[in-house]
Amino acid sequence: MLYKSRHKNFTLHVKGSSTPYHRIFADFVNYRLSVVSVFRNQNKTKVMLIEHDKHLYVLKVFKPNGKKIERLYKSWFKKDYSFNLIKRNDELWERGMRFQNDVYLLARRKKIGCTDLYVMLFEYIPGKVLNEFDEIPEEIKQEIVCKMALLHHHKLVSGDAHKGNFILSAEGLRIIDLSGKNFTRRRVAEDQLMLERYLNINNIEKDVSYHLVKTKSTLRKKIKNGKKRVVNILN
Repeated sequence: MLYKSRHKNFTLHVKGSSTPYHRIFADFVNYRLSVVSVFRNQNKTKVMLIEHDKHLYVLKVFKPNGKKIERLYKSWFKKDYSFNLIKRNDELWERGMRFQNDVYLLARRKKIGCTDLYVMLFEYIPGKVLNEFDEIPEEIKQEIVCKMALLHHHKLVSGDAHKGNFILSAEGLRIIDLSGKNFTRRRVAEDQLMLERYLNINNIEKDVSYHLVKTKSTLRKKIKNGKKRVVNILN
């Protein structure tokens, strides 16, 4: 169950009432985090592995894209993707669906009506990332197909279904870095196309949305390649 609270100028949604997650966030705010390694260090997104009381967690800090007016519009008329992710994930974990990595905390800082900073705390999953495989065994591919289908059945999408977001752990295959965007058939089709492209998985149930998205993607590539050829000829 998620519990809502305030910490300084942040609104927090935390999994469980008596957990260490509030203390971890306080360490973040007060620059006391014990950082083990940094996974991503970009201008608007930081992802790091941290340690707290001998346990490891993944912390993600990011600023939303877009101008203030655009973000204000989205805050009024669209769901918050990050809140949707932690809420949906918590519901599924309570039902016993736990192959996706857990989300422990979401903190949002708002300025002038729209969120300008997000902080999220995730479960750290030790194991072998699939991009470490030269060739993925067929039984693992089949497990990916089954778990992605289950994910889609429960109205969640990966949004970035490449090898780096699948981990072979001691408990089996786990999926990380899910998207909280609204569930649509188009996004399911995009997940399926990524599985084909990055993991060479083709035994997927395909519907009309899949073929439409694939046709659109192919057309975009042709237009892009055509523009490159024109530029090369002109130069």
